[in-house]
Amino acid sequence: MYDTIFKHNSLGWRSHLLQQRIQEWWEWQLSRLADQTSDLSGLDLDAEWIKILIKFLLWSITAATLVWLTWQLWLLLRPYVRTWQKQQQQSQPLSNQYSVRELSVNEWLEKSQTFQKQRDYRQAIFCLYQAMLQQLSDRGILDNLSSRTDREYLKLIQQFQISSFPSYQLLLNTHEQLCFSNQEADESLWQKCQQDFQLIINN
Repeated sequence: MYDTIFKHNSLGWRSHLLQQRIQEWWEWQLSRLADQTSDLSGLDLDAEWIKILIKFLLWSITAATLVWLTWQLWLLLRPYVRTWQKQQQQSQPLSNQYSVRELSVNEWLEKSQTFQKQRDYRQAIFCLYQAMLQQLSDRGILDNLSSRTDREYLKLIQQFQISSFPSYQLLLNTHEQLCFSNQEADESLWQKCQQDFQLIINN
């Protein structure tokens, strides 16, 4: 009993019922039109051809209406879709959003400047972070390994007793917070990271 009620109340069943009623309504309209055309005198028209033409016109109107409704629905939902995509992008670790390949320190800095001009401060800071890791590798202090966490880098750098350790700490902590928290990146944060990176380079 419950199965029968469910089948008669399901979305598929209602859709089938609606489609059947629309089809019956079309057929009824066509039969009325055929009856009217058969009563016309002086016109040599093929009723079957008229049926086909009217059916084509009706389906064309239906298709155009569906396209228009779909477009209106998309316009209505587009802001929500974009917000959802932005939230999904921000919830991912930065390293997952862009494929990281080995670049020189200068190349990472150029990318950081590019993202900064585009006001994408998260990626601009990420590029500074990568430039810092590449600088560590170039100096032979630490190898740039994707398997290492920011805290592991921090512990290893601390062992070398580098004078610019606070600057390394800021970049590593900022990167970790941007990856794994809801912290927003803005221009002032990027500028602070940029200044600390210059301290790293100059030491």
